[in-house]
Amino acid sequence: MSTFSKSEKVIRAEGGETLLALLRKAGIRIETPCGGMGTCGKCKVLLSNGEYVNACTYVPRSDVVLLDWPVPDPSSESILTGFDRNKSGFSDPLSADAPVFKAAVDIGTTTLAAYLLDAAKGREAAVASRLNPQVIYGADVITRAQYVLEHGTEEMTHSIRKAVQEMLCELCRQAGIPAEAIDSVSIAGNTCMHHFFLGLNVDSLVHAPYVPAMKEAAVWSAADLGFDLFPGAAFYTFPNIAGFVGGDTVAGLVSTRLAEMDEWTLLIDIGTNGEIVLGKKHRLFACSAAAGPAFEGAGISCGMRGSEGAVSGARWEGDHFALDVIGGGPARGICGSGLLDLCAELLRSGQMDAYGGLCGTSRVLQALPQDMDSCGDAEGSQAVTLFKGDEKRNLRPVVLTQKDIRQLQLAKAAIAAGIDCLAAEAGIDVGEIRQVLLAGAFGSFLKPVSACAIGLIPAVLEKRIQVVGNASGAGAICVLQDPAKWEYAKAIASETTYVELAKRPDFRELFVEHMLFADEEE
Repeated sequence: MSTFSKSEKVIRAEGGETLLALLRKAGIRIETPCGGMGTCGKCKVLLSNGEYVNACTYVPRSDVVLLDWPVPDPSSESILTGFDRNKSGFSDPLSADAPVFKAAVDIGTTTLAAYLLDAAKGREAAVASRLNPQVIYGADVITRAQYVLEHGTEEMTHSIRKAVQEMLCELCRQAGIPAEAIDSVSIAGNTCMHHFFLGLNVDSLVHAPYVPAMKEAAVWSAADLGFDLFPGAAFYTFPNIAGFVGGDTVAGLVSTRLAEMDEWTLLIDIGTNGEIVLGKKHRLFACSAAAGPAFEGAGISCGMRGSEGAVSGARWEGDHFALDVIGGGPARGICGSGLLDLCAELLRSGQMDAYGGLCGTSRVLQALPQDMDSCGDAEGSQAVTLFKGDEKRNLRPVVLTQKDIRQLQLAKAAIAAGIDCLAAEAGIDVGEIRQVLLAGAFGSFLKPVSACAIGLIPAVLEKRIQVVGNASGAGAICVLQDPAKWEYAKAIASETTYVELAKRPDFRELFVEHMLFADEEE
């Protein structure tokens, strides 16, 4: 039997059940970025004997009492909902005798954003956002897909549809309209999120040749999807380009109008997944770079999303790091933009070499805290200590380990190699790219100088970088404002050339080359 003190719940365990399974049975949802494989260390719980254990691997052999467990506070999350309206492709208001309300939903791997459009006035009437409830099944789409292959699609599909319906209800409450007033809803998400939402089999996304079970755009009735509260609404799902380049990328292409550019333009959405599109008029090349979830904080020993307590930026000031912490309080972890800044500053100050090795003479290197395994496994015995912790306030140390730097190297090498491959496919030099559009939450908060310093984005492009925000959400709005944009979205998806990086003979060599951290002076 297990007692969960924060919730005062008592639940009887069956033989062999893990604490994670018991917590879920009790209705307590904690995140498992690794999908419960016991590798990330992010589901640690505190037992009454003072011991921290991984909930996903610990099997109670006798009565246990849990004193604390990691439950994220959704109110502290910084979820991107804004976008660059100068690049949104918005249309003029629709002419209508009565109010017309439409909703757009961007289903991201980590976060969800929903917008209510007063189409008659051509403006947003409400905005809502929240974490994707599927994060408890894993930080990345492959981990979640593996869960679905073992447990079926029903649980995953129910969780995302329930969240979307709740967000639509929130939009209606904000605007003071009944649910029946919404006549259409557009849904944009990557291929895996699209499949989860529709309840489609994801086996084809997990195994070669990694093709979608469904690529076409479609229109569904509320009854088709179980949205009984919105009986008159038609649901539009964007087309997918490939197994890992989905409708969210298509929506981003609609909003940024990349296919109408006269000069070569690069669109990069670096989130939990990395999608890259290079193009100009009548020529579009897209790829997916398997960057992993490092940019979202998963896979990093003390990593976290961009929420309160996250180190979001850093500057080396001669003998210490000056940290930017979201919320202004003590550091609790490191988010993606902070990870980039830290590595760029370590490189610039000579405390990390081009191979990513922490230099032994570094003034910030210290031995790992004895309980470092509470943040996850670490490579080596030294780390950059950013916050020593505070036992009185139950705040644990925040460090950057050598293993964390390796994770960043893998992620940034995949993105950088993807950019090179797309340029080669288009027959151009990277320097011919005239502008870089950064979309998504991570892209909106990273510093271009840091991204270029470590070689995530070619240094020659640093001054050409523009942030466009949630381009996918903007595109989902666009197709509601103008029916012609829906046809445009379908045409873009069919005309985009998908580049399978793994099949290019030069990808492996480029990937290895980009494992090196670029020096700013190179």
